[in-house]
Amino acid sequence: MTPIKEVRYIVVHCSGNSATSQLRAKDIRLFHMVERHFADIGYHYVIPTDGTIELGRKCNVAGAHVKGYNQYSIGICYVGGLGDDGAPADTRNAAQRKSLDKLIAELHATFPKALICGHRDFPNVNKACPCFNVMEEYARYNKTAAFTL
Repeated sequence: MTPIKEVRYIVVHCSGNSATSQLRAKDIRLFHMVERHFADIGYHYVIPTDGTIELGRKCNVAGAHVKGYNQYSIGICYVGGLGDDGAPADTRNAAQRKSLDKLIAELHATFPKALICGHRDFPNVNKACPCFNVMEEYARYNKTAAFTL
């Protein structure tokens, strides 16, 4: 596996499941390895609907979550992102919001120059993922970012 060269981006994703999904990091890992033939889960962290922060891929190893940017980014995935009608929606519950806030604060403290953004913010990504405006919600951290998209 390729090591991360420098953390320039902290990227938030959603799993593309309903708000009631019981998906866990182990399930995403199995899907990524069996169906997508990845070496491991693509994300570094997963936040299931109960708000637990689960470890995915080790943070010193490049993920598989933003094509062309993996060697420079940490990937976080919250479980959800689809409303009851199956359309993209911000389905984060209170526990997930609290855990995401905590994790981003910790990662920002470790990588203060990294830009905190959503998957959809990258060039040529035609997805709603993570179904909310990450750069707006976490703008307070991006004041120290040394990188842009």
